[in-house]
Amino acid sequence: MRMHIESQECDLSSALDSIRGELLVLKGTKEGSLLNEEQLNLYEKYNPTIIRVQNAGHDVFEPRHQVKEAILNYFNDII
Repeated sequence: MRMHIESQECDLSSALDSIRGELLVLKGTKEGSLLNEEQLNLYEKYNPTIIRVQNAGHDVFEPRHQVKEAILNYFNDII
């Protein structure tokens, strides 16, 4: 698992075993998304929910409309 903080990549793979609760992953569908299929396979070992955000690449929080819709749909489905 990788997290980008202020343009620095941090490998957090060893922490996945320590997460208590559900894991929610946002993945952009456009080219330039930081998470590739190999990295998603690593997450899948921990039974996450993966939300694929249409028209998003590296910055999954843009376009905001698609992100909002994807997250609201996720929570509407579980409640």
